[in-house]
Amino acid sequence: AQEMNVGPISGVSSTQYYWSLSNAKVVEFRRQLEVLDQLHDFMYWGYDTRPILTNLANVLYFCKQKEQTIPPLYHFASTEQKTVFKNMDFMPFGYTYENYILKPEFEKKNAVEKELLLTKAAVVEKPTKNIPQLSNLNTEATYADFVPEYQNGEIEFSHGKIKALKDEASILFKVNSPSDKNVLLRFEELNFTRKGRIPAWVTLEITTNTGYKKIYDVELGGYLYFNGLRSYTFNLGYFTEEQPLTDISIKFSDEGDYVFKNIQLICEPMDVVVNNLKKLEENRLQNIKYERNSISGNITLDSPKLLCLSIPYLDGWKAKVDGKDQELLCANIQYMALELPEGNHIIELRYETPMLKLGAITTVFGLAIFVALIFYRKRKMQIRNQEENRHDSV
Repeated sequence: AQEMNVGPISGVSSTQYYWSLSNAKVVEFRRQLEVLDQLHDFMYWGYDTRPILTNLANVLYFCKQKEQTIPPLYHFASTEQKTVFKNMDFMPFGYTYENYILKPEFEKKNAVEKELLLTKAAVVEKPTKNIPQLSNLNTEATYADFVPEYQNGEIEFSHGKIKALKDEASILFKVNSPSDKNVLLRFEELNFTRKGRIPAWVTLEITTNTGYKKIYDVELGGYLYFNGLRSYTFNLGYFTEEQPLTDISIKFSDEGDYVFKNIQLICEPMDVVVNNLKKLEENRLQNIKYERNSISGNITLDSPKLLCLSIPYLDGWKAKVDGKDQELLCANIQYMALELPEGNHIIELRYETPMLKLGAITTVFGLAIFVALIFYRKRKMQIRNQEENRHDSV
């Protein structure tokens, strides 16, 4: 728990989290985007270095353990501390969208298409007043070809099924390498059985020709805390002609049948992604002041837009725009947002723990009743003693 909650301990904001009272919006976001950098819904530690998700989360630095390998990162530069990398495409705390997507339409896409759409429009639950809906929901995602190669008779591969003939069996995929793309491996509706039983989880160890290796724990239906996730997306990194992706090796921890609907290698065009992200930060929140339980800043807009703030949506946050109360919207599944008209605006955010005032009033009221009962009982005892003394004297 101490390692997971490194943010509060160190005083530095991070994407790591461990606590039973997790934010339901954050949990939903991670499920929708099929993020596997977690052990449970209440224990997670990042976005699998996926460039779109880390940028939209206002991530400036990526830190790794000394023995940890990392995928080829897009526009991350090493620092004097060789385990710390700086994001050269760092997004501001508050950025703006000129279009929106309704949540039901967003949910029809796969995880990679979803994150690409997040660079174009904000996902909201109901139409906004003055901001247009995105009409074209096509994404620039492409799909790379790959061919399985079997190793040492450990694997049987057929359409929709990988049969591991022993524990720690591996399969190698040869890839027709994409260029200037961030590549993600996706298993759609993956299920596993071993001798007719569904275990708690299995472990997949994914290795590429760049030397990157990562171990993923995949929860299954037999697990007490199973989160219901059936499709899984793994980030392999950013690849170019100089550093191509040619091989992907997957090691399966358990002997048995791995059944799936589809395996895909999905490519994100990073030139398009970066252009989209730069457009989002053209109108950003400026002169930001972070204080205890409050944030303020100002913004200038050339047209009506949705200001997205990289704070998880949570009851207790209140907003004022130009001194007037305004409803905070939930955007992109987990973040807070404000719909703003054209012009100059002062933004104020303040957090108060929900029910805190009511709880304090209830506590004081309860204490008052408790004290009154004590005095009442004490007075009652005095009266009884006086009556007994009077009776004895008679």
